[in-house]
Order: sequence, then structure tokens, then C-alpha cells
Amino acid sequence: MRSRMLIPIAIATFCLNLGWGQSTPQGAMPSNGAPSAAPQNAPSASPSAPQSAPSATGSQNAPQTGTSPQPSPAKNSSATLSDYDKQFLQQAADGGLAEVELGQLAVQKAASDDVKKFGQRMVDDHSKANQQLQQIASSNGVQLPQQPSAGYGNTKQMLSGLSGQAFDIFYLNIMLKDHNDDVAAFTRENLISQNPAVKSFASSTLPVLQDHLNTVTSIITAQNKNTQSTSASTATTTP
Repeated sequence: MRSRMLIPIAIATFCLNLGWGQSTPQGAMPSNGAPSAAPQNAPSASPSAPQSAPSATGSQNAPQTGTSPQPSPAKNSSATLSDYDKQFLQQAADGGLAEVELGQLAVQKAASDDVKKFGQRMVDDHSKANQQLQQIASSNGVQLPQQPSAGYGNTKQMLSGLSGQAFDIFYLNIMLKDHNDDVAAFTRENLISQNPAVKSFASSTLPVLQDHLNTVTSIITAQNKNTQSTSASTATTTP
């Protein structure tokens, strides 16, 4: 029994002396019984796989066909509209509709040719702006008013009861206030809006509104001078 055990031990000792035991792969069980780590220089694919094939990690720069594409928001998407943008569109539409209706009234009732011409310009310019507003609103799912608000309705009713110079004075003062407010609102929107379509509309319409303001200011100034001249002339001729 003892001699049979000595023969295998001698053979194992002989093999170790020849260096055969050092050829054990790194993945073999070490002396402590735990598996060793995988060799760091081992290829990740089998030798037969073509090395030009892209790996999973190397495909990050390529389109991922396995996942659904994430669409980027459109320029005019409602996702890019702030609450302030929506409010601006609605208020601009409300004011634009009123400018058209009051302008039509001025063409019919104004005593001064300058006021009649200004009223017609309000109809033309604000009708065009209203069409642009409607296109932007439709693209962004915003509902715009289809008629002026009650406040403008009351103003129109008051103007309808006037005539002659009284109409001109009241109408021009309304236009002066409205266009001061419009220039301020469009200037602010042009500065803060992040929506390209709304920002472009505010930027392109602002010079038109500024010109309206300058024109109505000039008409009021001219009428005031005429009124003063008439008053002075009347005062000098009165005995």
C-alpha cells in the first residue's frame, strides 16, 4: 500500500521539476481553491470573429436602431411657448381686431382727412398682422379671440355716438394710448420670448407700431396747433 502511493508522488515531483506545472492557464484553480481573474490580454471575441465588426460599446456614435427615436420639438411647437407668449398672442389679437374695427369707424366718421387716412392704415396694417398672428397661433395650438373684448366694444359704441372734431379727438387719443401700450408690449416680447416664430413676429411688427405711434402723435400735434391758432385768431377779432 505504501509503495503504491510513493509511485504517483514521484511522478508528480518529476513533472514539476520539468516545468509542466507552470503551464497551467491563468484561469485554472490556484492553490487557495478560488478561481483566478480572467487574463487582461484575452481577446473579447472568439479568434474566428472578424476584428472589423463593431463592438457594443463602439456603436455609441452610430444610430441605435433598437430604440425609438426621440423627436426634437418643432420651432413652433406649443412646448416652446411660455404662458407669457400665449398671453401676448391673445392680447395682440384682441388689440389688433379692435384697431381694425375702430379704423373702419374712423374712415366713415372722421372729420379730418388725416384721421381718415390713419384709420384706413389701421385697417390695412392690423389686418395683415392679425393674419400672421392666426398662423402662429394655429401652429402652436393657441386659441385666439375672434372679436374684440367687451372693453373695446364699449369704446366703439362711444365713438359711434360722436361726429366731427369730437370724434377725431377721442379716436386719436385712444390710438395714442393703445400704441404706446403696444410698443411697450412688443418690445418686451421681442426681448424675452424664446419661441422663434413669436419673437420674429414681435420684431418685425414693432417698427410698424412705432410708426403708427409717431403718425398719431404728429396728427395730434398738428390739430392742437390748429386749435390754438383758431382760438388766438378768434380772441383777437372779438371786440
